[in-house]
Amino acid sequence: MKNPLNRTKLRRFLDSALFRVIGIFCLVVLTGFILYRTGALGFLTRGKTEESGGALSAGDFPDMTREAEDAGELLYYSVPTEDILKNLVPVTSYTREIRSVRVFGSQYAEQYCTLTVDGDCWRLECGDTETFCDGEKVYTRTPTYAMVSEARDYYADVGITPLSRLIREADDPSLSTLILPNERTVRVQIVNPESGVIDQYEISIESGIILTETSAYGGNVYRNITTRLLAVRYGQPETDYKALARDFLEQYGDSLSS
Repeated sequence: MKNPLNRTKLRRFLDSALFRVIGIFCLVVLTGFILYRTGALGFLTRGKTEESGGALSAGDFPDMTREAEDAGELLYYSVPTEDILKNLVPVTSYTREIRSVRVFGSQYAEQYCTLTVDGDCWRLECGDTETFCDGEKVYTRTPTYAMVSEARDYYADVGITPLSRLIREADDPSLSTLILPNERTVRVQIVNPESGVIDQYEISIESGIILTETSAYGGNVYRNITTRLLAVRYGQPETDYKALARDFLEQYGDSLSS
């Protein structure tokens, strides 16, 4: 004869919270096993090979993410030619060497400068002349004088064209513009019908920096600027501009003209 006490213990166990927890756990494990065996989780394991050691790779994602590749296109870079200049993003912290050649009739002038840019701060060294901006003031030191002026950008000091101005000129309907992009650079030619001046530029797609500038008139080149990117930084500034400003003021003091 069955023991009624054992039936009572069994009923209490089935009604307990522990039994419910065990039941839910078993259900989750069973469901996961069924999904795995039927391939429903195949997109998580697709592409794992012995060579990859089980690490995720490009093949681990659903096929729909590779439609552009299968079609032989890179849609990410599909930018209309007329908008490609506006999609360039110049780096904001770098060092580059700039060579500037200018021809005035029979006169020829060549200059080498090193430009360091850290956001709103910059430092330009051209031979015996040094100019730097600490974000608030511009300090200029030459062999014959020193001066302090209001903060400005460096384009006029080194004689190069900012990308923003090039974009405005390319959109000017009174000018004739030709834009030729390739894998690494964008080449731009702008002709002014009134003056006859032809300006040509080559811009790096990666850095957004104008690498070369050439201006010609009457078939003769009178200005050529080339740049060599020495370093691109993502972090601390290259120069302590506040320290530079303190040293500058200590050296020149009240003799400054502004």
